[in-house]
Amino acid sequence: YWTRKCNGEKTWWAKAPVENPLAEPVDGTESYGAFESAATPQMKMLAYFDPINFAPRAKCPAYFNGGLVDPSSPAYSTYAAFLRWGEKDKTFVAVPNHGHDWWAAFDRAAYRWLEKILKAKVK
Repeated sequence: YWTRKCNGEKTWWAKAPVENPLAEPVDGTESYGAFESAATPQMKMLAYFDPINFAPRAKCPAYFNGGLVDPSSPAYSTYAAFLRWGEKDKTFVAVPNHGHDWWAAFDRAAYRWLEKILKAKVK
């Protein structure tokens, strides 16, 4: 999780409260030890970098999605990155009733979008 202390309060990197509004965690949001095993000084330093600050540097088309019930990467933080994305050719898809899990319909839409982008580049 991208958390830090801000005015004595724990926050997400997009400055939203950490409290989970859902009674139960959403399937697919379990931690599998990736962050615990990466506790090197270099990885700890990365907590000081806010990835949204790199979005304006983007120079490629992007297809974003945001699961509207995703407690680990909330849709509003993904949408914030979308708004700051440096390339004008960008799409955001809000995915109702989905958390941080896989959604086949989104993959199909993303593949169609990518195919359209690649065909335009070939012409």
